[in-house]
This record gives sequence, structure tokens and C-alpha cells, in this order.
Amino acid sequence: MKDWATIIAAIITAAASIVAALITRNRSDKKGDSPATTPKKKKGLKKFIEPIVRKLTKPIFGWWSILLIISVCLTGSFFVPKLWTKLFARESPPPEPLSTYQFGDYTWIVLDTKEDKMLLITEDVVDFRVYGIEYYEDGYIYLVSWDRSDVRNYLNGTFLNEFSDSEKDKVRIFETDLVTDNEGKIVSTTDKFFLLSKTEALKYNPPKLSVDWWLRNGAYTVAYITKDGLCDFARCDTVKGIRPAVWITV
Repeated sequence: MKDWATIIAAIITAAASIVAALITRNRSDKKGDSPATTPKKKKGLKKFIEPIVRKLTKPIFGWWSILLIISVCLTGSFFVPKLWTKLFARESPPPEPLSTYQFGDYTWIVLDTKEDKMLLITEDVVDFRVYGIEYYEDGYIYLVSWDRSDVRNYLNGTFLNEFSDSEKDKVRIFETDLVTDNEGKIVSTTDKFFLLSKTEALKYNPPKLSVDWWLRNGAYTVAYITKDGLCDFARCDTVKGIRPAVWITV
């Protein structure tokens, strides 16, 4: 329906331009006409359009015709670029499907490869959990950053133990360095399984899911990827999907 509206608006715009040109020409002809001028025989569409133009040039219709032409031109200026894009712009080819890899009982998507290792992320979430719960100690409130998060403990404990010894031997140690601790400093952690950071998620752009899933940035409010593939923030005690990532030896 929108496509037809775009086409019709473009046609009206073109017609309005023709009518405006004829109005200008008709007025200039009237000023320059002399009694000795012999009228020319009208041909084609001209004999149908000129009577309309004469009516539009009368004072009673003049302002209405000008307003009509302006409004149509403004409408056309909005729709014509869209029509041009639709008719002549080249569509970008669809993205190539990402490779998948079976590791353990899960299907993983290959995000990156470097020499003898590759970065994987699960095709779907493996669980739903809170990122962590803030806690109190010695009168201070400690926010849950990645290094102290429940998710990190789960991934490198319960989840890791789902894999066989031979599969565990393939898992590479990964050092995270984009984590803010409770004092606002950058801390490093070494993990086997981890969550992507916001930077990594934007870089690798893994396929969207029908659920939200955590990233590892943040403390009280933590970054996550929405169902629409956008990055947002939520309280650390909110339940979101867990989508592990891992570097393995190949």
C-alpha cells in the first residue's frame, strides 16, 4: 500500500510541475500577444490542459491553485526520494550464515578464528539467571561486577563441569580486562567460560535471540542484549539469559 502511495505522489508531483509551467507560459503569452497574432492549432493533450490552466489563472482560483501546487510539491519532495531509492538503489546481499560448531552438548557459533584457536558463543541461551546480588560488608554496599558475579561462578563451575576432561583440555584461558570493580578501577580476570563484553558484542554481532541475554559490563546496572539486538542496561538482580562464550583449541 505504501509503495502505491509513493508512486501516486510522484505522478501528482510531476503533473503539478507541468501545470505550474503551463500557468507561467500562459501568463507570459497573454502579456506578449498582439491583435495581429494568429492563434496556433492546439495538438494532443494541450487542448485539454490549456482550458484548465485558464481557469486556474483566474483570480478566484489563483491562490487556491498556488497553495495546491505548493502542498503537492512538498508531499512529492518527501515521497520521490523513497521512490527513487526503491526503483534504482541496489539491495545489499544478505549476510552469509555463520559457521556452527558442536562442542559438548551445545551448538556453538564461530565468531572468530586465530591461528590454532577459535572464539565460540552458544547458539542459544543455556540458562536464565540473575547477574548477581549486591551485598553488604563492614557497612559498605558492594556492587556486583563481573569479577564477583554469580554468573561468572556458574560458568566456571557448574557449567564447566558439564564437559568431559578431553573437552576441558581444549578450553583456553581467557583474560578479561574490561571489568570495573567496586572502586571504579579496571580489573582483570582469567576465565575459561565468560560473557561477551559490550565491545565484543558490537564487534562480532552474534545472531539475535527471542530473549534478552547478559553481557559482562557493569555493576549495579549491567549491560545486556535485547530481543531486538540492541544494547541496554538492567539491575544486576534481574533475570536474563546466559549465553556463554569460550576460546577453544582446534
